[in-house]
Amino acid sequence: GIARDFRKHLQNLGLLEPATAAASSEPQHVETGQTTTIEKVVHMVSSVAQYPTGKPYLFGRDPLPEPKVPFDDFWNWTKAQAQNASRLPKILQRIQTHTASADTHNTEPVPVLLWPQYRSGIQTAENLHLGQNGVGESPFLDMVNNISDFSNEDLVWIADPGWGWAWKGWCEALANATKTTIVERYNAGVNTRWPIFIVDFTDGAGRQRCLEAESLVGKDIVFYSARSIAKSRGFDDKVNWVKFGHTVNNSADYGYLKDVPKSVRGEKDYFHTPLVVRTDTIQELQHVLRTKHEMELWDPIEELARPLDVTHMWPLGNPQFVSVTQRHAKFRRRVSELLSQFGTELGWKTSFEVKGHGARMGRRGVESTYLEGMLKTKIMVVSQRDHWEDHYRLLEALVSGACVFTDFMYGLPAGLQNGTSLILYTSPQDLKDLIQYYLTHDDERIAMAKKGRYVAMAHHRSWHRMEEVVHVHQMSTCANSKHAKCPYMVHANETYA
Repeated sequence: GIARDFRKHLQNLGLLEPATAAASSEPQHVETGQTTTIEKVVHMVSSVAQYPTGKPYLFGRDPLPEPKVPFDDFWNWTKAQAQNASRLPKILQRIQTHTASADTHNTEPVPVLLWPQYRSGIQTAENLHLGQNGVGESPFLDMVNNISDFSNEDLVWIADPGWGWAWKGWCEALANATKTTIVERYNAGVNTRWPIFIVDFTDGAGRQRCLEAESLVGKDIVFYSARSIAKSRGFDDKVNWVKFGHTVNNSADYGYLKDVPKSVRGEKDYFHTPLVVRTDTIQELQHVLRTKHEMELWDPIEELARPLDVTHMWPLGNPQFVSVTQRHAKFRRRVSELLSQFGTELGWKTSFEVKGHGARMGRRGVESTYLEGMLKTKIMVVSQRDHWEDHYRLLEALVSGACVFTDFMYGLPAGLQNGTSLILYTSPQDLKDLIQYYLTHDDERIAMAKKGRYVAMAHHRSWHRMEEVVHVHQMSTCANSKHAKCPYMVHANETYA
């Protein structure tokens, strides 16, 4: 409430535009109780993204002017060039020759412009944790913030639509920016085609095609990826349990948005890009381990004395004034109810307390209480929202060294396997029986937790995901690392150096 009122007050004074009220900066390490809520809000508001001129960027209401074309019929010429295979950008040829197993130490990084963040600043948690941090951390990607600098013709764009704006308007803005850049590249004497990677980290499984942008640079070099690959997930009140829906295939049965013509549906594959282990989470985990347990990230934290049997960080009932959002949370409440019932019946030591901040603030930063809570539990149960898959807590739980139980998901991050690195539960009885089994088989539980933590740290950091987007596969691997403690590091340069 304080945060909302403060933002509203600044808006009334004309000092803050509504579209930029939720902007945030890079999260900093914060000791529990060190920074008050209002101080955090002041910090968020004071770091709203600015133009270089100091003018706030109002995405969707502040379009670029129509570029002045070099000659008549320029756009027809441009679209013809977009179909010319001989004008394929050289960077694509270089990317396509890379292999995951090759010695990559002499590989030059690919220059990347994050659109539209280069101009607007960070607007969402995914802009921060995947876009900025992932590209900034990777030794194989190089952040570029000047859209008009063509000194390196190999520049690629990663475009993130996760703004809360309608897809149609976002695609129109992307096409507008593409047209402006094409004119600038033509005038600079460089290839007017360059790769655009559209990454969709939003909740829904709906698919879009930015056809105008494709027509300008060539549909063969506009690539799509998506976080969600499940459709029709939802809570069934009749059975008081979640329906898992079904997975979407790379074909015309995608849940395309209505403005995508049927004639082009099924033409494109959408690469799966689930959420990641956040760098700020690992930085705070390292701090907690060092100060509370005298351990390092590479130590066997799975073997810590863990006084709690089962933790599910979702409040029982429907309490007011908690930091989590209760929308789409029937399943999460149901899981807490069941675990409370099973715990009473079987004598489990359980916890349902929300640790740290939830919702927007929890996605922008991390607190030590959150990680301490996971380090104290043998089994960490996580549950997804009613209508979509994937959330940060799955991988956060894995890196804590707890044995992780999650409800079934089609989009399980690559490398994780049911019964080997985590447990997928599909019913109340399944949840009860599996927890009881692993609470009485310590060696199996700890071995599974170790495998889960390794997969999360070795394959699902922010830079891994961004390397997959551009290079198709991960480049910063432990196979290419000279560090004996890989992958248990905070930053990519530590792991790969």
